[in-house]
Amino acid sequence: MPGGASTQATHFWRERGDPADLAAVTPPEPVPATSPDTQLELSSSIEIVELPCVLDRFIEARPAVQHPSLRSPVVVLGEVDLAPLLRCVRGGMTSPELLRSWIPRVPPDKGLSIAHWLMARGLLVPHERGPMAHNRGQT
Repeated sequence: MPGGASTQATHFWRERGDPADLAAVTPPEPVPATSPDTQLELSSSIEIVELPCVLDRFIEARPAVQHPSLRSPVVVLGEVDLAPLLRCVRGGMTSPELLRSWIPRVPPDKGLSIAHWLMARGLLVPHERGPMAHNRGQT
C-alpha cells in the first residue's frame, strides 16, 4: 500500500469513530513499578490473528492482537501497528532493550506509552524464566 494508506484509514475511522469505541479494551490495572533492568516477556495468552481491515477503499487482512484482557482484537494502537511491535519482543528483554528494538517503528516516548499500555493489560509481563526462576519455592 502507498505510504498514505494508513493515514487515510486512520482519518476514515476518526471521522466515523464513536467515542464509546475507546472502551474496546478493559480498564487498565495499575502498572506495578518495574526497574529498567526488569526482564520482560509477552503473556502466553497472546494470539496474533489475521483480520479483515478497511484501508482506503479496500479490505486487507492485517495482523491483530488478541488477549483475554482485550474486549476485541487490536490492530493499531496510537497509530502504530501493534503486532509487528510484539514480534520484536524476546523473553528476557529489559524496557530499554525493548524500546530500542521498536525505534525503527516508533519513537522512544511513544514506545514507552505503548509498553505501559501492554503492561497495564497483562500483555507484557515480568519474565518468569530468568536465572532465579528455577530457585523459586526452594529453601
